[in-house]
Amino acid sequence: MHCYKVLFFLLPICAYAQQPQYMIQDLGSLPNLPSCTGTAISQSGNVTGYCGPAGGSILFAADTHAFLYSKGVLTDLGATSQPTVPTGVNDAGTVVGAYVVINLAKGVSVSPFLYQNGSIQTFSGIPSNAGAFGLTNAGQSAATQVSQGGVNFFVASEAFLVTPGSPATSLPPSKGMHGAAFGISPSGDWVAGASV
Repeated sequence: MHCYKVLFFLLPICAYAQQPQYMIQDLGSLPNLPSCTGTAISQSGNVTGYCGPAGGSILFAADTHAFLYSKGVLTDLGATSQPTVPTGVNDAGTVVGAYVVINLAKGVSVSPFLYQNGSIQTFSGIPSNAGAFGLTNAGQSAATQVSQGGVNFFVASEAFLVTPGSPATSLPPSKGMHGAAFGISPSGDWVAGASV
């Protein structure tokens, strides 16, 4: 009987202590581009993603604008001539990603970009048909080079570790497979991905 009284008082306390604590925050949208998707967050809370027209989709080559949300301000990273999909951001507000063109008949093509010092630039040191995934505060990124044709663009993919000032390092997949990298740890010691 004494044990049941203790459990009765402890269960509500334990259940309360284990509930996740989080906050949902609306980041807003860009002018005339109300459909927004967050794609990456930094350790300090910078968020990147893209916004497009209502009902638009990158599957159908809708124009997208990348954004950076930092310290309560949503910034448009600028118009480009093709859909822009950011996939990594660090605490300094540097953003990496890829221009993505999806053609359901011909396949997918990508090319990497880097947003730094107020402008979108070419991401040097990475293969021209690769997409960057994740970005550390030291500037390291994981990347996946994809084939230019076919619906499954991981058929001839290759994974890389990209370190500023050095050539991209190929990450070997399992024997007889192709590699794909999709994320990097904050220290740059680990790359997450797959052998395909």
